[in-house]
Amino acid sequence: MVCAGDPDIISDFIGPKISPTLDGNFFNYWTLRGTFDAANPPDLKATKANMAVFPALNGTSVSFATLEYSVGTLNPPHIHPCAAELLIVVDGILKYNPSSDTPAMDVSAFVLVPSTVFATGIDDNILAKGFETNVPTIKKIKKGLGA
Repeated sequence: MVCAGDPDIISDFIGPKISPTLDGNFFNYWTLRGTFDAANPPDLKATKANMAVFPALNGTSVSFATLEYSVGTLNPPHIHPCAAELLIVVDGILKYNPSSDTPAMDVSAFVLVPSTVFATGIDDNILAKGFETNVPTIKKIKKGLGA
């Protein structure tokens, strides 16, 4: 049997330097509440929950965003070079939102992958499996990072 855990869960959070007390308000972010209430969202509206607006995320390597797409709009092609993205469609059709009468909405979560993970000496085959890619891609990433 294997048992694993964080020996000090408090080390996962970096509290604000301006206040010595951490209360529930520090760990609650209400800006995303009501995000999907608009019947007709603008062309593309992103509401973010990142470290800049939600300091409790400091030290977690995680951020979130909600995106609202009006009828017929799409999520422009883009990349996140230092993060893995999990996108969950919560309403509508997101494959270029072809609908002529229904907006689409999604929630995205991002986990930052530090570039140092490619300089740890972890075998390329393991990295390839972990990132669900192949060894040549891992080698290209390492080369691009100077690792």
